[in-house]
Amino acid sequence: MAADLWSEVRSLADGRSLVSFVGEVDVTTVDQFRATLARAAGAGPVVAELSELTYLDSAGVDVLFDVARRTHLEVVAGSQCPVRRLLDVVSLGAVATLLDKAPR
Repeated sequence: MAADLWSEVRSLADGRSLVSFVGEVDVTTVDQFRATLARAAGAGPVVAELSELTYLDSAGVDVLFDVARRTHLEVVAGSQCPVRRLLDVVSLGAVATLLDKAPR
């Protein structure tokens, strides 16, 4: 069964792009995840809202590291978020800012 991934992109008042994702990032959805974040990164700093992700595989983690190398990346994944532990284990916080709540 293929995983589902939904996304929404909106501009924040300070010029950052807020990209919200819902669902799973795996081999079937990673290209969509990559493309959505790449488009947002082309416009400048990115806030990736991952609190509604239920799964994030290693390919998705690689995408986050790639985006962090290209632009300033903030990742929203609170302590109750299913993927937060993974982000801590891979030390994403060394190259991106990890937030508990999305900016308004």
